[in-house]
Amino acid sequence: MDNPNCVLHPLPVLLNVGSIERDPLQFRHYIDGITPLIASMIDRMDAERLAIGKAYGLNLVPILEQLKS
Repeated sequence: MDNPNCVLHPLPVLLNVGSIERDPLQFRHYIDGITPLIASMIDRMDAERLAIGKAYGLNLVPILEQLKS
């Protein structure tokens, strides 16, 4: 549950599959694939991940903090 990949990869890939298929060697996941809208959706997904972790008694680190460290 504390691995950020479960939130950082599936959503941007699904929402950018057309761009990825068009030119997979040029698509930059973190630069091209995470727009402001997708970033806000990732934040909401992370909040849900943190809430689930809390329900199970886990003290999870928010993704933004993980990316900054």
